[in-house]
Amino acid sequence: MKKLWTALLIISVGALGYWLGTIKSNNTELLVPGEENFELVELSLIEVSDGFQNDEVALFLALHQELIQTHQDLKAKHQVLKQTRAEVQEIRATFEGKIPLGVRRQLAQNYAQLLGLREAYLSTKGLAYQRLVEIKDSYNPDQLDEVIVVYQEVLVVLNQRIAIVDQAIQILLESIQLVQNI
Repeated sequence: MKKLWTALLIISVGALGYWLGTIKSNNTELLVPGEENFELVELSLIEVSDGFQNDEVALFLALHQELIQTHQDLKAKHQVLKQTRAEVQEIRATFEGKIPLGVRRQLAQNYAQLLGLREAYLSTKGLAYQRLVEIKDSYNPDQLDEVIVVYQEVLVVLNQRIAIVDQAIQILLESIQLVQNI
């Protein structure tokens, strides 16, 4: 997860730097101290150059923000999953040997479902972070459409992961409920 955040930060800074480097000046003047006297320089009021279209930039920025938020949501869900798993392990240790056969069978089915979800999660490996790494040099006006497509693909993967983690949490909560109802 740290790698994804680092990649997103690097990509964001690079994109912002490139975008700021392509802005046009609006002829706003400011006095700046020179060597011996003040000289006039122009300030930019961030008007997008011809290489970018405002809609593309707005979409890129919106997707970038959504990507960050979705990643944070995924991290939060992972924490809930981790806590719920720890709770299941505590309950399992407490009720070891006291669980009826029918409940044990249901718990075994839940475990099999969790293993399937784990495989589904692992099958998405490389479909998010790796895609972002692949486009790290593509932040320019000519390839902004490609970056937007990759961001959309990464968002789909992250949302799939959130759904998988939500299912795993639900299964673990059902397992806790089964054991507590004994």
